[in-house]
Amino acid sequence: MSAMIWVASLLWAGPGFPLYQSEEDLRCLRLRAPEEIGHVAELVRRFSLTRQQGKDVESALERLNDPEYAVRLKAQEALASAPPGAIALFRQAAQGPDLHLRRALSRIELRMAPRWPAFQAEAAVRLLRLHRPPHAAKILWDYLPTAEDPQVQAEILAALRDLQEQGLTPADLFTDADAWPCQLRALPLLKLDAEAPTEQALTAARTFFRLLALEKTDELAEMCHLPFTMGGVHEAKSPGELRAALVQMSANSRKYKNFSLSMLHVRRGEVFLAHATTDEAAALKPFPPGEVRAVAIKLRYNVGEEEMGAILVWLSPQGPRILGLGQGRSR
Repeated sequence: MSAMIWVASLLWAGPGFPLYQSEEDLRCLRLRAPEEIGHVAELVRRFSLTRQQGKDVESALERLNDPEYAVRLKAQEALASAPPGAIALFRQAAQGPDLHLRRALSRIELRMAPRWPAFQAEAAVRLLRLHRPPHAAKILWDYLPTAEDPQVQAEILAALRDLQEQGLTPADLFTDADAWPCQLRALPLLKLDAEAPTEQALTAARTFFRLLALEKTDELAEMCHLPFTMGGVHEAKSPGELRAALVQMSANSRKYKNFSLSMLHVRRGEVFLAHATTDEAAALKPFPPGEVRAVAIKLRYNVGEEEMGAILVWLSPQGPRILGLGQGRSR
């Protein structure tokens, strides 16, 4: 049957984001309205380091191994008053073999403000990218060295590309690499032109439903991961079961004359799992939550007949893979 039966309501809030992404991200940060975007900027600044701060922290870390006790003591005092963003540099330094250094840094870190979770950091980056407050690029530039989560770093690089009119681009990051804190020197491992994780998940979800509408079962099966979960209750464990499930899904959509699909927002795996069923949590257990995205969808069959759900995407090293469908809960 013609793919015209699928009316995809992909309403955009901004650069590649669905309409309700901003609302979801504000909720993650426990904010209520877009007018509070100034608070988002302050949150990011709290966990950032300027170039000079990064240099000062690196210098103090080096002095922790000084043979003079007085020098080591002053270094500890300097690190104890460092901003929360310094924790990223502490953890990198603590990966070395020096047991004394690891213990000293651990004691200092315990007295510092706790780090925010990666899902909140990612939400803040998207909000700054979408609402584009003044100096958003500079704020993200300063935050990048201390954003320890690779997915958050990828979101920042995508945001900097999108905010080029504010005078900073990802390529500029490496023109003066020696002036940056040590955490930044690992960033060339990231692809500067890669899609943000949010956009990767959305692209995979759109492709999935487009192929489903066109009844291209073989192409669909290639982008799906086995076992393929369906609401956490049923699983397709073999290629044959997967193809049968995909054919049935396509057939189910053709039963309704006015079938339509809307994509609402994207959540990190940690957020989805907080509201997942026991079966959904079990299906996602093999995958790092930071590499999973749940694209919330709304399916409308007829007037007044709707169903909420989610398509689960694994951002694997080889590229996005569809893990299955989740029941998805609204909060």
